[in-house]
Amino acid sequence: MKIYYNSNLKQLARELRKNSTVAEIVLWNNLKGKRFYGFQFMRQKPIGEYIVDFFCSKLKLMVFLTMIVKDMMIIDKENLNLMD
Repeated sequence: MKIYYNSNLKQLARELRKNSTVAEIVLWNNLKGKRFYGFQFMRQKPIGEYIVDFFCSKLKLMVFLTMIVKDMMIIDKENLNLMD
């Protein structure tokens, strides 16, 4: 299976790396430097018509992160009113 690098998306991939989400940063900190079972991962890799969030060529593994946050609330036990 051949993986096609799309050089037309190179600049956009750089911008995405500069503006990573919290989820991407957390995952990247656990993948970079072969920290995940010795496998090398790349982030924001242009492949075909897509920019893959994380890619491992040895495993032929592409990871896309999707994060949708509508309303975020922090609720502590005093605000829950579970106890009378």
